[in-house]
Amino acid sequence: GNQTVISNVYPFSLHFLAVCMKRVLSRNPNTHNGKLDSGCMVACMVVTKFYCLYRDVSNSQYNTKMMALGRSENKVITVPFFRPGELPSLPEDLNQILEAAIGLQTRADLRIEEVGDKAMEDMERRLRDCLGKYSSFLDTLTVSEDLSRESFHSQLRSVTSSLGDTFIERVGSVHMAAESVRESSKKGDHITIVSLDVENYSVHAALDRLGRESPDVMLYLNERAADKSKDSKSKEESRFIAKTHCTFCHASQASQSEIHRAFDHLIGLRAEVIVTAFWFSN
Repeated sequence: GNQTVISNVYPFSLHFLAVCMKRVLSRNPNTHNGKLDSGCMVACMVVTKFYCLYRDVSNSQYNTKMMALGRSENKVITVPFFRPGELPSLPEDLNQILEAAIGLQTRADLRIEEVGDKAMEDMERRLRDCLGKYSSFLDTLTVSEDLSRESFHSQLRSVTSSLGDTFIERVGSVHMAAESVRESSKKGDHITIVSLDVENYSVHAALDRLGRESPDVMLYLNERAADKSKDSKSKEESRFIAKTHCTFCHASQASQSEIHRAFDHLIGLRAEVIVTAFWFSN
């Protein structure tokens, strides 16, 4: 029969994908807030799904898009991930299984063929076996997390200081709000999360517009309409999130002093939010 040949470009390498998968599998079961750890039955394929969200975007296109995000030209911060020098080639069998996983996810995403749970689970098993085989090899590819973190902090401090008086004027109005949070912390109040809150009606307005453009999305939204009446705090059933937000940091990831130091200057600021993708599943 006829075979469909798929050729796509991605901004990230297969080396990067392999390391990301390995790091997810190194998390103990039920230790990740988003449930993406070794306890997830298809953890590697979830990572592949994230990888495929950048399908047909080259590295240069991605950088250009990020630089133009928002209202002005952005500074680029490049954080070391791999060790300096040319990366060694991936073992052939690891390279092949990564390409096969991307191919399977692409066929599912583009609905080229029906991809069932068994196919995903079989691919997951093969990925885990191969990643385990080359675990030590993948460990040699990257720099330490401390080096990456220090590089990021150093560049961020440089970018912030280069903004000069304009930045000082822009954040000056939120210093009082930051002080009030500091005082609250001194009184024993505990900060659980730092988040960018998005009005619920704005999210639903965006979904409504998307539904009018896509019959598949509209069908999905109509099927979910009954869930609006369910308790938004319940994790036992399908629900609508009442307080939509993007979490920057959780108390389980940083100390209270680290949270204040990193985020106090952002309190009260507004930001433009752009929807670049909508991921849904029946």
